[in-house]
Amino acid sequence: PGRRIVFRFHSAPVEALGEDGVTAVRVSAGPREQDIPAGLLLRAIGYRGAAVPGLPFDEASGTVPHEAGRVS
Repeated sequence: PGRRIVFRFHSAPVEALGEDGVTAVRVSAGPREQDIPAGLLLRAIGYRGAAVPGLPFDEASGTVPHEAGRVS
């Protein structure tokens, strides 16, 4: 099987499941919870963006400025 990554927006992780490693992640999406099979769990919140050479960068917000998702 190929590898893939899925972003589930508007969901919050509740619990990492598995005995010797991660086998699934329980997420809450509003009033319901769902167990999602997973072999890898990454924590990626609260980090400040870094400037990329050649792209505009807003130092105050730590973001690349855009209009409707398009960098100008």
